[in-house]
Amino acid sequence: MPTTIVSLVVTILSILGVLKLYRSVTNRNLGALPPGPASWPLIGNLPEVLLYKLSFRWVHRFMKEMKTDIACIRVRNTHIIPVLCPEIARQIYKKKDAIFSARPLTLGTQETSGGYLTPIFAPNNEQWKKMRKMLISEVVSPARVKWLHDKRAEEGDNLVLYVQNQYKANKSVNLRLVTRHYSANMSRRMFLGRMNFGKGMPDGGPGPEEVEHMEAIFVFIKHLFGFCISDYLPPFLAGLDLDG
Repeated sequence: MPTTIVSLVVTILSILGVLKLYRSVTNRNLGALPPGPASWPLIGNLPEVLLYKLSFRWVHRFMKEMKTDIACIRVRNTHIIPVLCPEIARQIYKKKDAIFSARPLTLGTQETSGGYLTPIFAPNNEQWKKMRKMLISEVVSPARVKWLHDKRAEEGDNLVLYVQNQYKANKSVNLRLVTRHYSANMSRRMFLGRMNFGKGMPDGGPGPEEVEHMEAIFVFIKHLFGFCISDYLPPFLAGLDLDG
């Protein structure tokens, strides 16, 4: 029994020693990193990120406690560098321009685009070049813009009618609502051949289906590039929605 305990202790100490040596060699290869919270072996600060639902508040708090404008958070093998100082951020953008000019590969964009098939979220690869060529030649070409002139004019007339009806009814005009739905109506006219999903409203305004659709789009945009811990997990765990 004592021999088993001694063997277990030696094994644990050996593992800790190897992990410490690996970490020291890794940090030496990376050079000097900004200060940051103490991290766990292998997983880094993953527990803290999962513990705090609003991770950015935790980041701001420990950076304030450490009195630093730049920090380093390690999540597995990835070093996340939050920056508060505009001057430091400007220098990073200039030095790492090639990295920031590329679209990030995230779980949200991958699922939304069906595996990066759309030109909006695809990285700079052959698929993106193919979709870009298709957009230039088919969607935003001069011939297509001219062909859609009547639809734009029709939607412009509907916009004027809606504003006029609001004025006659002595109601205020929500410019945010008007501009959002003008763009959405034009998109539906282009892709579906009609302005509304349902019957619409008598005054020319958006119906409940259009309002729900527009709200869903902005919720989607809000969370699209938000922080997601699944982006830092191994590939076989990347599909897990650990953020809920």
